[in-house]
Amino acid sequence: MGYDYVRAETVNQALRAKASMGQSARFMAGGTDVMVLYRAGRLQFKSIISLRRVAELNQIKQYPDHIFLGAGVTLDQVLESPLLKKELPSLVEAVATMGCTQMRNLATVGGNVMSAVSSADTIPVLLSLGAQVRLASLDTDHLLDLDGFFTGPRATKAKAEELLMGFVIPINQGKAVAFSKLGRRKSLDLAVVNLAVWLSLDEKGRTVEKARISAGAVGPTPLMLKQAARALRGHQADKPLSGDILEAALADTLPWDDIRASAWYRRQVLKVLLQRTVLSAIKRAQTPPGAREAGK
Repeated sequence: MGYDYVRAETVNQALRAKASMGQSARFMAGGTDVMVLYRAGRLQFKSIISLRRVAELNQIKQYPDHIFLGAGVTLDQVLESPLLKKELPSLVEAVATMGCTQMRNLATVGGNVMSAVSSADTIPVLLSLGAQVRLASLDTDHLLDLDGFFTGPRATKAKAEELLMGFVIPINQGKAVAFSKLGRRKSLDLAVVNLAVWLSLDEKGRTVEKARISAGAVGPTPLMLKQAARALRGHQADKPLSGDILEAALADTLPWDDIRASAWYRRQVLKVLLQRTVLSAIKRAQTPPGAREAGK
């Protein structure tokens, strides 16, 4: 079955097209997820509204207290952005684990998030950073916290008539984020578990004062591990994580068995990744801000 194709040049054009076509139309940027689902018969639509030429969605802008990352920014643009390498190195590192070059040239950050897949690699980093999503329709333009945005597998709080404009990501001076992932292969694979840790240390750099932890592929949606984050506060930076912290991380998860891994294995991986990622975040927090670029 075929579909109509509408190429929008502006956000207003895209929103007006969606309003006139209603539920039968679907926004699409890179199409790396949408078209796979469509061809497999798992997603139905009569019209596609292409967002590839909408310049408003392809912006990366820095403001005094945050970065705005447009929903249409491709994964390759994330990898090449000097600003993101400097200010959001963990996001760059997460994207570097995703897919092949051809896929990263098409796939967008907005598409990865709106897929609402538990194993999506950009989501734990954005969650740990305290990001918000900016949604627009013909009548409204508003922000929602990414924490709580996912309501179930492939489901979000975005309304049918709304377009994801992008992400408002706080710039956390003195804070640090690290990302880790385990797949069945080093790259080109969905995560068995992925994890991001945001934290800050005391003035001496010896004790964790604040923390946020987010994980993917250990529940029906990407999760904030709030019990583990609370348990991590007061942790001595030169010590391994206690059993209480690791058990607290498991308490917030609901892993499952599938072709990639068993629930038991995901739990073991989560504990290993948490040790590794907290250590990486601590090292990054102890590093002068100017030296925290991706890969350093």
